[in-house]
Amino acid sequence: MTTTRWPLGIPQPRWTGRPGLRWALLAGLAWTMAPRAQAQQAEPIDPVVQEIARLWEKRQRLFRTAIFKAKGKGVLHAGYCSTDEEYKHLHPTPAQDFVYDAQVVLYLDFERNRVRTELAMALCGNLEDGGSREPKVSHEIYIWDGAHCITYVPPEKNPSMYSWESHVYILQPPPVDVLQMPTEFGMYAAGLLSNRHGIVRADKLRVPPDPGIYRVLGRSKYQDGECVVLRSLPHDNDPGWDELWVDVERDSAIVRHSCYSGSNKRPFWTTETSYRPLAGTWVPREYHLSWPGQDIHLRVTECTVNAELDPELFRVRVERGTRIQSAHFDRIFAAPHAGDVLQLEPGDDESMPEGRAGAGHVFWVTAVVLAALVARAAWGLHKRMRNRSRRAAP
Repeated sequence: MTTTRWPLGIPQPRWTGRPGLRWALLAGLAWTMAPRAQAQQAEPIDPVVQEIARLWEKRQRLFRTAIFKAKGKGVLHAGYCSTDEEYKHLHPTPAQDFVYDAQVVLYLDFERNRVRTELAMALCGNLEDGGSREPKVSHEIYIWDGAHCITYVPPEKNPSMYSWESHVYILQPPPVDVLQMPTEFGMYAAGLLSNRHGIVRADKLRVPPDPGIYRVLGRSKYQDGECVVLRSLPHDNDPGWDELWVDVERDSAIVRHSCYSGSNKRPFWTTETSYRPLAGTWVPREYHLSWPGQDIHLRVTECTVNAELDPELFRVRVERGTRIQSAHFDRIFAAPHAGDVLQLEPGDDESMPEGRAGAGHVFWVTAVVLAALVARAAWGLHKRMRNRSRRAAP
């Protein structure tokens, strides 16, 4: 059989030049290499899962806007404070836990994809000595206005903040940090979960339900309701999965959500949510989140559905001299005058020399250092492999 050459020098049989046979071979190869997950996804959808997805979709249609306010307590577990730089000023020992007061405020505009999140944390003293240490206060605001991602650290609400730290960060989209784990109960209320259709983010709040990725594990009593237990197929490029406990008596409210990572038999994080009736549906009443090193328990003190949201909620106005770090201008600068941060531009302020270096300078220095570390690791691996081959040679 005569052959020709493909561009890479691989022998090509003459008969592969026949289009019909070539495409048949390629189709057969693609079929044999199809992921097993696709075969699982093609299975008929359980009617129970279809009904749950229908109720989640109903929740999504109900919510145009939402306001949630919650307060509670959190615990940083023993050992966490002694390893995290943010809490080392408390001089903890590995045997100590720390408790803190927590507050969450969440504004959601589902129609315009706008989000405002406020997270406040007052780290009280040590649980063992009765709380005699000075508390550390942290109050941060995360905003996605539909086009810009802004993090604001109000100076008046952060007394422990250093004067040289930036108070406003204008970041490049996508807005990955605006919705954080303590706000997950707001997503459950609106029937929102990440799936094959997309990840729930501030710029894409309404992700359609995807019943095809869930399998029913069984039924069980949980809290005071009858629940269906669902397990998702493994995530894309990730062997992990989700396990959901869905209260079928409360419009398919998600009362428990555990995320598993790979072969780990214990969940990486777990949320538990209780509900109360409001506006023709069920909204969160209490929320508990447990993940490595921390636990937080919140009581939802206020929930408002479909109220008009003030546009000022999605803006940040600052005073003259406020430090701003902007990805748009690639530098740190002081506000030349009071106003909306998105309308401010850097002036000729010589009092902030680090601002002239710019965020881009920091980026390239970091990139060069990382490249050097990678090259060093690769060279070390090369030398080890070369020495191993020499030892193996006769």
